[in-house]
Amino acid sequence: MRAESIRWTSSWHPVGSRHLEIDGYEFYVIDGTATLLNYRGTQHDPSVVLDEAAAHGRGLDARRLRFTRAPGLFGGIDDDELARRNATTIAVRDIVAMKTAPEIVAQIPLSPGVVARRVDTDVGVAEFARVSLDAWGFPPPILDDPS
Repeated sequence: MRAESIRWTSSWHPVGSRHLEIDGYEFYVIDGTATLLNYRGTQHDPSVVLDEAAAHGRGLDARRLRFTRAPGLFGGIDDDELARRNATTIAVRDIVAMKTAPEIVAQIPLSPGVVARRVDTDVGVAEFARVSLDAWGFPPPILDDPS
């Protein structure tokens, strides 16, 4: 069991990437990009956290920093701040997991241009895999889960 635990790597880290934790910042680094997976530090100013994450990324020889702007710490980062940093939005995705009974999906309030639907076919699962790959940069690990 111990040997298996030592060999284990998270399926959320792309094959060939380096996984590191530095001062509360958790990254994976691959192909010159440091992706900030998680932040567990005490600083709560999102601009300071991004500055520090970028500095750590440079220390890891990364030319780019990738992070997810979402509710929470980085929810306060607005488009003006991203423009000031010469940041590029790669994609905008809302991936929501919830009970998928058709009557529940039908009740989800939607903004114009947003679609909510139950994924219950091979075609739907393939589309989910493509969207997840686009959003996260690697295939969704849940599809490898035999359960």
